[in-house]
Amino acid sequence: MIGVIDSGVGGLSVLKELRQAMPQADFFYLGDTARNPYGTRTPEEIKKYSLQLGKWLLAQEVTGLVIACNTITVQALDLLRRALSMPVIGMQTDVALWPAEKRVAVFATPATIAKGNYQQSLAKRYPTVDVVAHACPGLASAIEHNRREEIGQLLEECRPLLSECDAAILGCTHYPLIISDWQKLSPSCRFIDPAQATAKAARHALGEQAQGSGRTEYTFTQEGRAAMWVSRLFGPNVAARQVTIEE
Repeated sequence: MIGVIDSGVGGLSVLKELRQAMPQADFFYLGDTARNPYGTRTPEEIKKYSLQLGKWLLAQEVTGLVIACNTITVQALDLLRRALSMPVIGMQTDVALWPAEKRVAVFATPATIAKGNYQQSLAKRYPTVDVVAHACPGLASAIEHNRREEIGQLLEECRPLLSECDAAILGCTHYPLIISDWQKLSPSCRFIDPAQATAKAARHALGEQAQGSGRTEYTFTQEGRAAMWVSRLFGPNVAARQVTIEE
């Protein structure tokens, strides 16, 4: 069984890609909705919470782990790889641009922007491309709880930058959950979801674990809006349950 962790419901967008890439694999999703958002927390808190999630899933006998969260990836990937006795795959930052895309925006949480992984990856692969990073504090939480008015206000702050860019990387796994809102904001901009590259990397690294019954466990540390997002993405008859993670 392959474990998938996120700070909340955003990783469900990655899980959807994982299930398409490995339809026969069994997945165990764990979203830390009780302590969401992670993007404005300290690196120490992010590492502590991420390790708790990873160890909890290891106790459920998962044999591989996908970090479906950019914030956890940039702050705790190395720690999880050292601490857990299983392969750990993080969000992929090496995204492909089209030849005509000369100015690219990176939208993500403050923690992800501060680490600079997407900016560095793009600068290395596309040295002539102008990369502009924009932190979006509060957006992941607004999406998590489906606060539509707040989502609209926060997206409006992104509009000026989007109007100047050819492409935009959605560097938080919550952001693709409202892809239609992004597209309405700037119809001419191409929005890039790193979840697709992450699913390919996971299939390559965990291919031997991809043969199962195709079942998925959906668990969260606080139910909240989690069940709504699970139903919206995977069907109305899919059950989600709440679990407790020991501090």
